[in-house]
Amino acid sequence: MIKKETLFLFLTLLLLNISCTSNKKPYRDTRNRINIVSHKGLHLDSIAPENSLDALILAERCGFKSVEFDFTVTSDGEFVMMHDDSLNIMYRNVADYSPLKTTVNCHENTLSDLQEKYVLVSPNPSFRRPIPTLTEFLNKCSELNIFPYIELKADYLTNPLALKAYKTAMQILGRGNFALTCFDSKVIDYLRSTDPELELYCDIFNKDLVGFNYTFNEMIRNNIEYYAFYKWLTPDAVKTFHEAGKHITVWTVPKEDYDETLKMNVDVILSDDIAPSLDYSKAIVQDQTDGTFSNYIGGSRNNNILTLEKNETLDFNPDLLQDSIYLGAVYIIIEAKGSFKLESNELDSDKNASLKGDYTTYYYQFIIHNKRPKLKITALDNSVQIKSIKFAVCKF
Repeated sequence: MIKKETLFLFLTLLLLNISCTSNKKPYRDTRNRINIVSHKGLHLDSIAPENSLDALILAERCGFKSVEFDFTVTSDGEFVMMHDDSLNIMYRNVADYSPLKTTVNCHENTLSDLQEKYVLVSPNPSFRRPIPTLTEFLNKCSELNIFPYIELKADYLTNPLALKAYKTAMQILGRGNFALTCFDSKVIDYLRSTDPELELYCDIFNKDLVGFNYTFNEMIRNNIEYYAFYKWLTPDAVKTFHEAGKHITVWTVPKEDYDETLKMNVDVILSDDIAPSLDYSKAIVQDQTDGTFSNYIGGSRNNNILTLEKNETLDFNPDLLQDSIYLGAVYIIIEAKGSFKLESNELDSDKNASLKGDYTTYYYQFIIHNKRPKLKITALDNSVQIKSIKFAVCKF
C-alpha cells in the first residue's frame, strides 16, 4: 500500500511538471506581421557555415525569431545538421583541413566517426567545428529563445526515426515551440497520426519530385500547413489555405524577390539574405523623406514630389553613412511611378510601373556583411515620380 506522504509527493511533483510545461512561452514572434525565417542560419558571404550552430547564433544576433535547419541521419540512427547526405562540400578532414578525396555519406558513418574525423569548411578557423546534432541544435534554440522549423531529409528516414526527432524536440522545447517538415508525405502522415496538434508543413505533389502526393484538400483535412516553393505558389492556393485558417510558408526567397513575394500575401518567408523585421533600437540610420528629400542628391522637387528624367540618378547622401558595417541590414520602402533601377549594395532591381494611376509601393530588406550601405535610383524612363522613400540601416 502506498503511503500518504509518498502519494502526496508524487502528485505535487506531477502538478509542478504540468505547470512548468504549460507556462512555457512560445518562441515564435506572434506580432501581426510577416515572419522572416533564417534559412540554414545566417551564412551569407561565408560569414559562418550554413547549417551550423554559429550560423544559428548569428541569426539570433540579427534579430531573427525563427530559423530553418536541415537534418539527416547517421548509420547509428542519430540526426545531424546537414542538407545533403554527402559531407564532401561542407566538411574537411580534421587532421589537416584537407578536402575529402572520397565520398563521405552520413548514412554510412556513425555519429562519433563523423564528429571525430571532419570539421565544417570556413575561412574563419574558429567556425571549423564538428557536425552538430539535433539535440545540440534544440538546446541552443532553447537558450536563444528561437523557434525552429526542423526539416527532416527524406533520404534514409524511417517512421521510427521521425518519431525519435519529434520526441527529442518535445522533450527539449515543448509543445508549440517548434515545427516539423519533410518532403515525404508518408512521414508527415505518420507524425500527424502520432500527434494531432503538432505543427506540420509539407508541399504538394510535383511530378519532378518523389514523395509528394498531397492535394490541398488532403492537407487541410489532415491539419497540415502549406510549405511551398515560392515560384510554384498560386493565388488560388493562397486563397484556399487562408480560407481554411492555414498558413502559407514559402522557401527559399532571395532578397530581389521579396517585394513580389509580399504581394502574394504569404505568412512566412524562408530566406538566406532577407532581413528580419526592422528593430528600431538597432537602427543607425532612419530617414523618411516627407516631401523634402533633403538627404538625397539629384532630381527635381515640386509639390513634395521628386522627378527624375531618363538616366538621371538619385543618391542617398553618402556622407551620412558609415564606411563599412561588419553585420547589418538595409530597409527600403519606395512609393513611385514609372520605370527605374534600384541599386543598394548587392541588390540590383528594375521596377516598371505606369505613370498613370496610383503610386506603387516597393519593399526591400536584406542583410549586409562587411559593406558600406548605399541607395541609388536611376530613371529608366522620363518623368519618373517618387512620392516618398523610407530608408533605414541597422547595425548588429
